[in-house]
Amino acid sequence: MEKRGFVDLGFTTERIPVGTHTCLFYQEEALKNRIILQYVAAGIRNGEKVVCLMDSLTKEAILDWFRTEQVKTNGYDPERGLTVESTRAYFPAGSFLPEEMIERWREYTEVAMAEGFKLLRVTGEVNWLAKGIPGAERFVEYEQIINARLKGLPLLVLCQFDIKQVSGANLMDLLFTHPMVIANG
Repeated sequence: MEKRGFVDLGFTTERIPVGTHTCLFYQEEALKNRIILQYVAAGIRNGEKVVCLMDSLTKEAILDWFRTEQVKTNGYDPERGLTVESTRAYFPAGSFLPEEMIERWREYTEVAMAEGFKLLRVTGEVNWLAKGIPGAERFVEYEQIINARLKGLPLLVLCQFDIKQVSGANLMDLLFTHPMVIANG
């Protein structure tokens, strides 16, 4: 997959450009997880490295879903292509620092390319924003920086927001920050 190609999100028939920074606003955890599982499956099928920063699904649960649903992988190994880390990856030292997180995304991308993957597909839950983590107030700034700094990388980003945990003001900022929005998930 070249940097300017189009990819399948897994839960829609539309293909989107590589480098797209998408936002998923959801209310129901079960529906959100189905969307995320389809997103992950599309990445594995496409020969992409998939990194999930989330607490609602473990790597074991995702791999079990692959087996139970007999998900087609086009010969790619989901065990090798999937990394699931806790949302703590956003603030490993206890504070959220946008510059450090952006550098981590660059590192994830470099490792994925070095391992022979076509693209890095990432998704992250951000419910931790409501937990008073120092630096969380800089999250919208971080989202704006992502659009500029990560655009040239072979990367696809899907942020996950539970609308019950996002204030109205932040919701508007997030809507304007993301080039693509998926709502009512």
